[in-house]
Amino acid sequence: MSDAAHAARMVKELKSGGIDTSKIEVDDDQEDPAVEAGSIAEKQLLELMEGLLVDDASKAAPFAVKLMCLRGRKYEVERAAELLPNFLALCTEFGVDDEPGDQLKADALSGKMVMTGAVDPKGRPLFTLRLRNHKPKESKAIDMARLLSRVMVQALRKSVDAQRFGIVLLNDMSGVSVRNMDPAVPKLMFSSVFPRLPIRLARLCIFDPPFIIGRVVLPTVLFFMSKKLRARLTAINGRDFKALHEVYPAALLTADLGGTLAFDEAKFAKDVCGS
Repeated sequence: MSDAAHAARMVKELKSGGIDTSKIEVDDDQEDPAVEAGSIAEKQLLELMEGLLVDDASKAAPFAVKLMCLRGRKYEVERAAELLPNFLALCTEFGVDDEPGDQLKADALSGKMVMTGAVDPKGRPLFTLRLRNHKPKESKAIDMARLLSRVMVQALRKSVDAQRFGIVLLNDMSGVSVRNMDPAVPKLMFSSVFPRLPIRLARLCIFDPPFIIGRVVLPTVLFFMSKKLRARLTAINGRDFKALHEVYPAALLTADLGGTLAFDEAKFAKDVCGS
């Protein structure tokens, strides 16, 4: 099958049933939380949130997990209480704390999704997606969900700033082929993974998409994006490092993106798998 035919089939599959991005939490106002971490006000809001919990699993959840959800929903106690059972379900469904299997180890080593340690001025961690390293025949959408969930939850546990201010995401599409694309991945990520994570997406950048993907596939994905999500999106066509560094400074990026950040991918993969 030609690339054009493959892209057309993918567009058809994406349109079938659509992609729901409406429940992805976006930091659209970019304003800092009015509540300070560790403050009396934060403690009071957490107590109010706990009073709204109805199921036993949520009530028994660790203090840190409840606080993560409260911060991730910008101290809106009703929404935080609604998020908590969904977050717990996500952690169970995708085995966030389970012993890593061979597939997760392989996915972590592939470099398809990495957290380099870079943070923006607000302390928001930068996650980089490299779909050129994704092989749908070997790694399914649920495997990508397990990897992304595990990496992001680990980041949240390590960083109060990530909980309070959100994350930033770079989709580096350099070298991507339509054969790296799986329509089941964005459908699962947008509908089931991101909405159940206690994070806010502060910025999304798509960098250097190949012509056929940029002209055929991405417009379909963008069509289904919520207005808030599109407002936080920057798309850069071509390998334009200057434009990329206006979004994410070179100090936050690795050498393959014209940056100066040192990154040990092998260590990252070991950390993901807890080894």
